[in-house]
Amino acid sequence: MRRRLFPLLVAGLVALGVGASGCRRSKEPREEAGRTRLVFKYQPLWGPPGPFRELLARFERENPGVELVTEALPNASDLAHQFFLTSLEGGADDFDVLVADVVWVPEFARAGWIADLSEHFPPERLRADFFPGPVEAVVVDGRTYAVPWYLDVGVLYYRTDLVPRAPRTYEELRRFAREAMAKAPGIQGYVWQGRQYEGLSCNVYEALWGHG
Repeated sequence: MRRRLFPLLVAGLVALGVGASGCRRSKEPREEAGRTRLVFKYQPLWGPPGPFRELLARFERENPGVELVTEALPNASDLAHQFFLTSLEGGADDFDVLVADVVWVPEFARAGWIADLSEHFPPERLRADFFPGPVEAVVVDGRTYAVPWYLDVGVLYYRTDLVPRAPRTYEELRRFAREAMAKAPGIQGYVWQGRQYEGLSCNVYEALWGHG
């Protein structure tokens, strides 16, 4: 993401909150003590929580009439997806803003569960601020239904105390892994997301796309 991500995301929370409130049963935003209350559902982010908390605090400072309430979901994409499916299909009105995986946006948009944000974030504006892939994920049939937030990138880590360098081929990966296991009995030579869930699909696609 480019440096303009931070201010764009802060504005994005406003647009998402206003748009999503129109999908709620009551059709009216929550108001408590003269402030609009927005409930933000998300999966926990990896890494230190400080930057995320500061982002939310900055949003509230710049929007004093809004109270932002955060509610974390289980840190598993399959569970979060099922939660949103059940809640949105059932017309739940207990949250306003949500974090969606890239593959969920077309599904939710075509079901009429998330708001059209094109007025606030026209596709051409997103294309000027973000990488092409994230924009393609949130623009459905020429309309914007979400704002890119962060990217997950597949990388290969290796232990420099056990492996001489990053492997360049699968044969080297296999050999380095076996050599590392011989040096440190009891460890696994290669660890990956092999469980039958969304992470497995991601790793398989990374391998396929890596071969063109």
